[in-house]
Amino acid sequence: MGLLGIVLTIISIVIVFFNYNIAILIFGFSLLLFGGHQLQKNNKKMSYIQFVSGFIFIIGILISGF
Repeated sequence: MGLLGIVLTIISIVIVFFNYNIAILIFGFSLLLFGGHQLQKNNKKMSYIQFVSGFIFIIGILISGF
């Protein structure tokens, strides 16, 4: 999960130059993956912070629209 999160973060950095909304959506998904990775490492506080941040990014982009 951690490696996939890093790959998605790099992809979102590249996509931000073309479409800001899709890049933020991909970054939200990568935060969810980082949260899952932290949960597997028994670091619950950090995983909840990353889960909530990821959901806020995703919901914010979905509300604002593409």
